Amino acid sequence: MQINAHEVPQPSGSSNLVPVSRTFREGTIIHALPFEDEILFLVAEAEAALGYQIKQLSNSINEWLEQGRMREVMHLRKLTGSSLAAFKVLVKQHFPDLKIDARTPALLTLTEAGLYRVLMLSGKPDALAFQDWLESEV
Repeated sequence: MQINAHEVPQPSGSSNLVPVSRTFREGTIIHALPFEDEILFLVAEAEAALGYQIKQLSNSINEWLEQGRMREVMHLRKLTGSSLAAFKVLVKQHFPDLKIDARTPALLTLTEAGLYRVLMLSGKPDALAFQDWLESEV
């Protein structure tokens, strides 16, 4: 298991959230990134861990957004503009090897609750193993 942890500077009086990366099966790395008082996960990494084809989960999430399925949407963060720029700085500062395309106008992320929601809805064979791994490692 690979562990990388770096403390994120926080304003005085706030909790110190720590960005971490953990290696799931066969080199799939999952990053837990504190951002604006939440822990966010990258949709692309969840796709890889669960065995989805590239963009398959992202397409489902975009469908949820279009259909206004609030139960699912409430656990998503779509980062754009200054929020996306600040998120990219955080990623570059703590995980320089994690690349987010500079031309990306928006980035879909999952909150911790959103990640568990995706696990419950996925039906993928690796979903239970991934959930067990998350609960014990991240």
